[in-house]
Amino acid sequence: MLVFHPTVMFHGHHLEKSGKVVLQDKASCLPSLLLNPPPGSTVIDACAAPGMKTSHLAALMENDGKIFAVDIHPERCKTMEGLLKHFGTTCTEAVNLDFVQISADDERYSEATHILVDPTCSGSGVTNKLRNSKKKNRKTAEADKQRLQKLKGLQATLLKHAMSFPKVERIVYSTCSLNMEEDEEVVQEAIKAFASTFVVRPYSKVLPRWKGSGKPRYAVGPNCLRSFPEKHRTNGFFVAVIERFTSADAEAAQNGSAEAPEDALAANLTEDVEKEKPTPSANGEKPSSGSKKKRKRKGEVATEHWSAGPGFQAEESAGGSAGKKKRNN
Repeated sequence: MLVFHPTVMFHGHHLEKSGKVVLQDKASCLPSLLLNPPPGSTVIDACAAPGMKTSHLAALMENDGKIFAVDIHPERCKTMEGLLKHFGTTCTEAVNLDFVQISADDERYSEATHILVDPTCSGSGVTNKLRNSKKKNRKTAEADKQRLQKLKGLQATLLKHAMSFPKVERIVYSTCSLNMEEDEEVVQEAIKAFASTFVVRPYSKVLPRWKGSGKPRYAVGPNCLRSFPEKHRTNGFFVAVIERFTSADAEAAQNGSAEAPEDALAANLTEDVEKEKPTPSANGEKPSSGSKKKRKRKGEVATEHWSAGPGFQAEESAGGSAGKKKRNN
């Protein structure tokens, strides 16, 4: 890895123009890195356009194997095809289809062992949107709530469809959203539907030094990765690594050294995710209004650091904090 000073500009550089260097926000590199398909794999990028993560996957695979870069929009798919060619990928194929319309039994795609699901989302973690967010009136807030529920439905459908592929071993689900409806709730819904087949693996197995995980009120939360603009100097991002429950997992569960996925889910799944129990005071009385957890105002963006380590102090977001880029080539 080469690390450059934030003032170094690569936009317009001959390496960027030639496609030898691909510029991405650091957080945008995490989904491909966590999917980590080995060379020779068959991969599906379910919502691929414009193709930046697809190109990163091709680099990780050393252009050896097959990546189906799927996107429902014809123009975006055409643009992606040109970009992937410009980036020098030779193992990718742009596919202009709706991912959910691709049959898991289609012999062309059924060999997929790794699937990336990075669907359309609210983009609430993108720093420009965070800076420009304003206090919303009740009508706007209600419209946003309805849109989030529609997005959540689409995202859950895409993720559950990925889990239906017969040979898939690892799925990565990611969004550039800070909304729990699009993140933990989508993953938890999908895992509940496939509880005896898939588990959410701890992101820390791959990135042990990353400090930022999902909200612990959700059973899947602690195993999921989050990035925060103020803490990580990136866009806000959410990533979950989902793997098929293996015979080794079953043996470990039988020996008592690990829980079967359905048992773990049953033990931890919180049915009412909208409420949290208040913490009693030392004298057993209910907490006073002054000791209640501070709640987010309407329209305010949540940026709490759910897994920040002891002594962590949030840094103020600086102009251009999302401008730090990580390259993959």
